[in-house]
Order: sequence, then structure tokens, then C-alpha cells
Amino acid sequence: MDPDPANKEAITAWVRNYWEALHPFGAGGTYLNFMMKGEGEDRIRATYQDNYERLVRLKTAVRGFVLVLAFASDGCEKAPLRGQQP
Repeated sequence: MDPDPANKEAITAWVRNYWEALHPFGAGGTYLNFMMKGEGEDRIRATYQDNYERLVRLKTAVRGFVLVLAFASDGCEKAPLRGQQP
């Protein structure tokens, strides 16, 4: 990393060129924490391959469960579970 903002464009170009040169030799996935801006959902799907849809279902279910837990720990005696009336 270079602390001088004047070098930002040159460094960004170098990284993109390096990535483009190596990309044909990759396995199609990526380390998601290091995705560049603009890579988008297609890149995420390519990384998870056949597991993508299952991951979406799991995260959706867990997100709902976490919301119930957050509600329960927010001073409420008992949070209603999904489908239950308060």
C-alpha cells in the first residue's frame, strides 16, 4: 500500500492487470473478502457454485431467527416465534 493518494490510479491499474493475467489460470472462485468494487453477484455465484441457492435459503432462515433472538433480548419477556401470535 502506498499512503500517497497520487499513486492510487497506478496501483489500481497494476492490480487489475495482474488479476487479468492470472484469472485464466484460476478455479473460478474467489476469496469474497477481497472482491473489487463492481464484481457483483455473478462472481459470488461463481464462487459458491452449486451451493449458492442453498446458502441463500440458509441465510434467509438464519436472518429471521436472529431477528427473533434480538427481539427477545431487547427487554421483552418472550419473543414470538415465526408463525406465532405475540
